Amino acid sequence: MNEQLAAAKNYEQMVLVADAFVQQLIKQQCKQRIQLDDACLLMLNSEGKFSLEKLSKTACLSSKQMERNFKERTGVNPKLFDRIIRFDKVFRYKNSHPHFDWLRIAVACNYHDYQHLAKEYKDFTGCTPVAFHQIEDNAPERAFGLTEGYYK
Repeated sequence: MNEQLAAAKNYEQMVLVADAFVQQLIKQQCKQRIQLDDACLLMLNSEGKFSLEKLSKTACLSSKQMERNFKERTGVNPKLFDRIIRFDKVFRYKNSHPHFDWLRIAVACNYHDYQHLAKEYKDFTGCTPVAFHQIEDNAPERAFGLTEGYYK
């Protein structure tokens, strides 16, 4: 760009060179954001089985760039995002299948065991899974008969 600016014969040509450079930068940023969005979708669809390396390669970024850009774009790091996705899956799964025991739900949602699931519940809600879902069962939408199956 510096060489092109130096070779420009007038200000109009300089403006055209600078404009082309800025447009190229914008395209690169848009491409990176699209790639990062694709990586987020890959995480959402991976059912808790993702690797940061694979996501980084998908987004054409290094692992550090991926973490930094992911946090900048979503507000959380990729590992926390994955935990949130998995927790949401458990929450919806339990609401859809209230008769299933917690171990069955934990295994179905890619947790190692019930204790691992219980720790996630404590971290995200401050309650045990049983206590949280007792509160959830008293939610207004339950009084109207609305469940996860209703929204599908």
